[in-house]
Amino acid sequence: MLKLTPNPTFAANVVINVPGGGSETVEFIFNYKTKPEYDEYIARTSKSKSKKAAVEALSEIVSGWSGLDAEFSTDALGKLIENYQGVETKIFAKYVEELSGARLGN
Repeated sequence: MLKLTPNPTFAANVVINVPGGGSETVEFIFNYKTKPEYDEYIARTSKSKSKKAAVEALSEIVSGWSGLDAEFSTDALGKLIENYQGVETKIFAKYVEELSGARLGN
């Protein structure tokens, strides 16, 4: 049965490219946002493209992970973004896909 109020968190797998080594799958724990919360989040976080801004924005929607060699923290998230080009886009795309059931364009 569909619940009127979704769970506050949900898990989804993100495939991360490993230079010279194929790819690895990491399970992320995401924080659910209602439509008004999501709209406000997008309006507030879409302006800056810096690493610090990406870490802050993703820290708001990601609360954990498994399949990485480090515990989740904002520092570890920053290191992931620094070391794997474009991973922030993949994480965010998976979040949107899970919220809406629709994939973002390439």
